[in-house]
Amino acid sequence: NTDGSGDAGDITLGSDTGAPATQVTLTGAGSRINSLSAGTGPDAGRAGRIGIAADSLALGDQAGILASTVDGAGGAIDIEADSLTVAGGARISAETAGTGNAGAIAIGGTGGPGTRTARVTVSGTGSGIVSSTSGAGDGGEVTIRADSLEVADGATISAASTAVSSLRLGRAGAISVTVARLAVDGEARILA
Repeated sequence: NTDGSGDAGDITLGSDTGAPATQVTLTGAGSRINSLSAGTGPDAGRAGRIGIAADSLALGDQAGILASTVDGAGGAIDIEADSLTVAGGARISAETAGTGNAGAIAIGGTGGPGTRTARVTVSGTGSGIVSSTSGAGDGGEVTIRADSLEVADGATISAASTAVSSLRLGRAGAISVTVARLAVDGEARILA
C-alpha cells in the first residue's frame, strides 16, 4: 500500500515452483488481499498489481480481494484459476474515489493468456465482482473467460459510476464475458 508519491508493491500468489497454487481460500470479514493507493494530487503513487494463480480460489464470509485508489493509478487484479468461487458476501473489487483510473479485473484459466477457467460461481447477497468509480477517474474493465459462469442468489457482476462531482465524472468500465455456459438466477445481476 502507499499513501504518498511512492508506488505500492505488487502481490503475486502461486506455488514456490512457479506453478499455480493447489488451493487458495479466504474466509471471514477481516480476510483481505489488498492493494491501495491513498495518495492525493498529481504525484500520487500507483497501487500495485494483484496476481493470483491457483487450481482453486474460494472467497467466503465477506472476504475480499481489493485494489483501490484515490488519485494514483489503480492496480490490476489478475486471477488465473481452474475454479473460482465468490460467496457469502465476499467481493473482488477494483475501485477509484478520485482522479486515478481504477485497475482492471481479469479472470481466466491457468493455461496462460486467453484461456478459460472451468467454473466461476458468484453467489449470495453482497457477493460480487465489481469495478467502480465514485470520482473523476474511470472504472476498470472486468473480463471473465470461463467454460461456466453462474451468478446466483442476489450476487452481482458490475461496472458502475456513482460519481456526483460537478467537474468531470468518471466513466464506468466495460464488462466482457466469454463463456460456454451462463446462468443468472435468484435476483442476481450483471450490470454495466
